[in-house]
Amino acid sequence: NRLRVLATGPRVRIWVNDFPTVDYTETDPSVEPRGRIGLQIHGGPPAECHYRNIRIRPLCTAKGWTPLWNGKDLSEFTAKNDRRAKKGLLWAVEDHAFTNTSAGGGGHDIWTKASFGNFLVMYQYRAEPKIHGGNSGFYLRDQWEIQIHGPRGGGKRESKHGDGALYSYFPPARLSNNGK
Repeated sequence: NRLRVLATGPRVRIWVNDFPTVDYTETDPSVEPRGRIGLQIHGGPPAECHYRNIRIRPLCTAKGWTPLWNGKDLSEFTAKNDRRAKKGLLWAVEDHAFTNTSAGGGGHDIWTKASFGNFLVMYQYRAEPKIHGGNSGFYLRDQWEIQIHGPRGGGKRESKHGDGALYSYFPPARLSNNGK
């Protein structure tokens, strides 16, 4: 699956596999338009999600695309004081992809050490389709989560917790196929 996110000021737009799924504008002026980016995996049964080719392009600068990580280790990431990571990050880089190394759904989120304002980010992800009920996501600016591998809404539309949703804020405008 391919995901593209455009975050400009209070507006967030999301495309899953080149289809627009979310166009959301935050109306609360107290919400910061800058923050860290995070990768999530947790929830009930064992879950598996892999992230790769994560690139970010800050907007309003002369810089081009920048890899979000060095492709070798996780030195640009932190667990943000997550008690589950007391003995170190439960994430690894395997075959040029991030993956959570905990078993049984006991994972934790990781966050970039750097903070980002307006940006365009693109990445690929793979969630294990045979595992029902997994819960992964991609966090924007310390506040919004783009849901990955969540439950279907059960009808003609996804729920606010389904794949491609801006979690608990906005359901995707159309069903994503999650790589099928």
